[in-house]
Amino acid sequence: MPNKPFAFVLFLSSYAPAFLILAVRAIDRSWVMFWVSIALAVISAGVFLLFMSFARRGAPHQVDIIGVEPRDSDLAAYVATYLLPFVVVFGAHVQDVVALALFLVFIGVLWINSRMLYLNPLLAFRGYHVYVVELRTTGSDPTVAATRGFLISHDRDLRQHRTVRIDTLASNVFIDLD
Repeated sequence: MPNKPFAFVLFLSSYAPAFLILAVRAIDRSWVMFWVSIALAVISAGVFLLFMSFARRGAPHQVDIIGVEPRDSDLAAYVATYLLPFVVVFGAHVQDVVALALFLVFIGVLWINSRMLYLNPLLAFRGYHVYVVELRTTGSDPTVAATRGFLISHDRDLRQHRTVRIDTLASNVFIDLD
């Protein structure tokens, strides 16, 4: 798991599209809000790209996919539940900005503590898909229980009985390196 400050910046990157939309909505209302939104979008997207670059250089290992369930719908639910209210509510009043900031911090704490790294729209923009998988290290004893977790993969149609090269992003969150 990334350290908490880095994980929070990674969480902010999940809001990069919302920050861009907020910047567009702020153009005729508040130049400060416009530039802050642009800066947050650019910085958080940059940290996301940095994270993905380092994630792909980890200590990969081969695993066999025992079970697989597509979960791209989790991302759609995340967008509808968390991003939409953030973007729809807007006012140039200090109370609106503080309320949005508090909302963002509250959701951020939940996101980080729940290890929901896989819920990030930027992953979809980069062509990743989310799966819940059961996997076992290639060559390990087949009587050992399989590990269950989330797999982020470029594969659009991941299936059982495949061998993939993965790295661990967080506890039970993996990235397919192929």
